[in-house]
Amino acid sequence: MKLPKSINILSQVYEVESVSDVIIDENRNMLYGRCLFEESRILIYNYNSTQAFKTLLHEIIHAICRDLNLYDAEHNEKFIDTLATGLTDTLIRNDLIKIKESKK
Repeated sequence: MKLPKSINILSQVYEVESVSDVIIDENRNMLYGRCLFEESRILIYNYNSTQAFKTLLHEIIHAICRDLNLYDAEHNEKFIDTLATGLTDTLIRNDLIKIKESKK
């Protein structure tokens, strides 16, 4: 999947960066994406088109929840991941988005 270079989320422009390896957070967790709120950047490990799209949606939902004061990282992670999975599946099944898997 070709990721956008930037994305406007509630009037805040986030730069989107494709990274070549999983992201390791401060707790040594492996992540497929990360929203860096203070830097207005979203990092996506782009190894699979469908997963990259789902991860991008996941990070967009994080940004929306934070900007609307709905953000609680400890309790929202499972909800956000499940919502991103459901949205990705719905958009693909209803041909609202087309994702071509890249050949490696």
